[in-house]
Amino acid sequence: MGELLETEYVELRPISGTIANATAFRVFTNPGDKAVVAPVQGGAHVSHTRYGTLGALGIEQVEMPFNVEEWNIDVDKARKIIEEVKPKIVTLGFSLYLFPNPTREIAEAAHAVGAKVIHDVAHVLGLIVGKQWENPLKQGADVITSSLHKTYPGPQSGLIAVTSEEDYKAVGRVFPLFVSNHH
Repeated sequence: MGELLETEYVELRPISGTIANATAFRVFTNPGDKAVVAPVQGGAHVSHTRYGTLGALGIEQVEMPFNVEEWNIDVDKARKIIEEVKPKIVTLGFSLYLFPNPTREIAEAAHAVGAKVIHDVAHVLGLIVGKQWENPLKQGADVITSSLHKTYPGPQSGLIAVTSEEDYKAVGRVFPLFVSNHH
């Protein structure tokens, strides 16, 4: 899988995309930290919100503005929010995509304040490995998470891919945080 995603750091032990998200959120934040997230109303996954995994982990959600006319994140307003909030993580990725998220632009703003960018690609993973959709790791995302059974024809499972060995060691804590055995 690393070859397909053009990284040597892929963790395949999550049992789902949501468990992959939970692991990435937990290892890069602590309860009480802030996360700037893509809005559910724009298509983001519920696990990225206060109602899902993010909230269960005690991480405060701040939504990025959404541009309905462009059907994407409003980059200029999102940059301002990231600069003001100084979150630990910024999440990207939609369950409903019409266009790729502006990963490069959001990553620049996030990295300027020391935040990690976690991009959930569960609904476009097959397109990414098929080279028909931008690979967020090549656009500045620090982490991508995914399930392996939607647009990528694999078993019920999940993955976390990162760009650095340090981050790979961190996400390896999926065991024992959220996985107790290999399913």
